[in-house]
Amino acid sequence: MLVSTFELLVKRIAPLAPGPVDAGPNAAFRRVVQGYFLIITNLNPSRTANFFLQFTIPSLPAGSPPNVVFNREIVPGAAGNARTGFDVAAQNNVPLALNPGTATPNFKEFNTVRFSAGPLQTVSVNLLPNLGNPSVLANENLEIRGSVELIQAYTSLREIINGVPATDVLLSAETRGTFLDNEYPTATPGVELDFDQINYGLPLASGNGRNTVESLPGIFLPVFPTSFTTALALDSQLLEEARKDLIVNLNAELAPLRLAVQPLDPQQQPPAA
Repeated sequence: MLVSTFELLVKRIAPLAPGPVDAGPNAAFRRVVQGYFLIITNLNPSRTANFFLQFTIPSLPAGSPPNVVFNREIVPGAAGNARTGFDVAAQNNVPLALNPGTATPNFKEFNTVRFSAGPLQTVSVNLLPNLGNPSVLANENLEIRGSVELIQAYTSLREIINGVPATDVLLSAETRGTFLDNEYPTATPGVELDFDQINYGLPLASGNGRNTVESLPGIFLPVFPTSFTTALALDSQLLEEARKDLIVNLNAELAPLRLAVQPLDPQQQPPAA
């Protein structure tokens, strides 16, 4: 389901005038570090829900300079410009891997790995600028916007065959930011730094806090009559040809489902109820 827009920023709140960044008219134009937070409550009282987030951004023109790509597109990884995290119960900001998905000349998609919300459990997932990479803050020019989708994920072969039913959730999307002191970071001991916070709710695409995340389809497994299976058993060559045809057909049916098969780090499992 389509959830909301998002905006990542590491940027001055206004263009700087000539002169020092921490004096005169520039003193008020501090840097803001801004990220996206999505709070999800699984409203099912008896079933754990498994999800992943998909972030979609517009593609830059082919041949764009690397510094422009770094500041305007999501670049995952430790040396990238963005990171995702997951909070639930006593687990605080557990990292979630972010992987590239579909890419076209018009848009690019990035998917988190799978995360779980137990029955009636509330989790928080975030997309933040990667300040673990010093160049993100030093460049102070990160500006990425796009949309967010919440999608259920398969967790077993049984679910791939039988499908996954739709599930009800309660959603709240927010932008949160921190205004940095112009002296930050500083190596001078005893310097008192001034930080300010901002946060505001984002409109949900559905217009409602309570939403239903779409079901995932299963695949069709053919059931053969007894006479047919008996004939196959008596002809090994025919049996092998039927097996190959079945594999081809299964691969064709599984192809559109693979997007929803996401890995899950064991530490992202919900605690036992």
